[in-house]
Parts: sequence; C-alpha cells; structure tokens
Amino acid sequence: MTNQKSLLFSPILQFLLIGAVLFALNFWLNSDDNKATDIVLQNDELESFAEMAKNNGILDTSIFKKLVEKRVNQELVFQYGLSLNLHQSNSEIKDQIAANAQKIIKAQASLADPGDSVLNEYLNQNAQRFKEQELYDFEQYFYTDLLQAQQALFTANTGNIITSGDSINIPNFFFFASPNIINQTFGVLFKDSLIDRNTGWRGIIKSNWGYHVITNYYKKKMDLNLKQHRVEIYHKWKKD
Repeated sequence: MTNQKSLLFSPILQFLLIGAVLFALNFWLNSDDNKATDIVLQNDELESFAEMAKNNGILDTSIFKKLVEKRVNQELVFQYGLSLNLHQSNSEIKDQIAANAQKIIKAQASLADPGDSVLNEYLNQNAQRFKEQELYDFEQYFYTDLLQAQQALFTANTGNIITSGDSINIPNFFFFASPNIINQTFGVLFKDSLIDRNTGWRGIIKSNWGYHVITNYYKKKMDLNLKQHRVEIYHKWKKD
C-alpha cells in the first residue's frame, strides 16, 4: 500500500496525469462535434484584474495578462467539466447552483419597479418628505475646453442661441430637477454651485468632465409628484 501511495504522488505520475487531462481538454476544445466555446469576461472582472496588476499606481501589463490567462483557463476547465455532466452527478454542485440562482432571482425581484399604485401610496404616506422642495429648470451645454465654453457663454449673453457643445451622455434640458438628481448627474460640487444661484443667472460651472454653460436657469418650490419625479421617488422607495 505504501509503495502504491508513493507512486501515486510521485512527480512523474502527477506530470503524466496533468498531461492526460490537458490532452483530453485540448481534444474536447478542438473536436469537430463540439460547439464553439465562447469565453466572456465581465467588465468588473477586468477592472479587478487591472487593480490587482497595478504596481505603484502603474498597470503592469505582464501581470494583467497572466491574471486574464488564468481566468480563461479556469473557464475552459469549467466548461470541460460541464461537457462531462459532472454538475449533474454532484449534489453539492447542484445545491450551490440552486443557491446562486436563488440569490439572482431575489436581486432581480428587489430591483423590479413596483408600479404606480405602490409608489403613489408611498408618496402619500411620506408626503412631508416630498413637500415644498426646491426644484430647478436649466439648460446646459458641455465643453472640454474652457475657452470654447467662454465663447459659447458670450454667444448666449449677446442674445443668440447656443446650437451645440461637445459630446457627453447628459441631456441639454432639465425640468423640475431636484438637488438629488443634479448631484447624481453632475456631482456634488456642480450641484452646490448651481443651486446657490438666483433665477435668471447665466454662466459656467465646472464638473469632473469639463465645463458646462448654464442658461435659462430657474428655481422654484413645489411638491414632488409621480409624473415628473418618478425615478427619484422610486429610488427613495427602494432605499427605504
């Protein structure tokens, strides 16, 4: 028994076993009968690898490459195991898959929109929280260059219309925007600077992305309602 055990764990036999597994895996991946194998890495995985591969704040591409290769190899072996139906013969794997699936289902359910009736009831029950809030209408035109922003502001100050700005995934027109929405869209510094202005103000406010020319600025107080502030009410409902 001792000789058999030592033979089983000898480096030579381990090498042969690893070689046999890799040969079988390679045969499976290159088999004509096998379906195409797609390896998909999520953005959050790649971002995590990039953080792990940083050396003094600088990305080490060799480490990043090794981390990605290790993840791809892991996925290949996993898919090979699936092709052998190992997951169907192991009760522990079945239980783990079921538990993970249940977590996903619960997460999706918690993100589901409850519908107008539930949100209206929530709004009525928390009327004081949504009463007489200061809201803002304004137009914003984005520029990465301060000089271009100043030129656009000059155009607006001379009574002309600003026709375009630099590309950014933010709308030009905001109506009944709450401080919370402005903060989520532009950042806290932009929000603090904007809401401190008086109605009719026109000027430039800097954000994390660049410079925003603000025109047609108007502040008012009113109760939040579901029609115009559904997203914000939904997020407050979800948080509660």
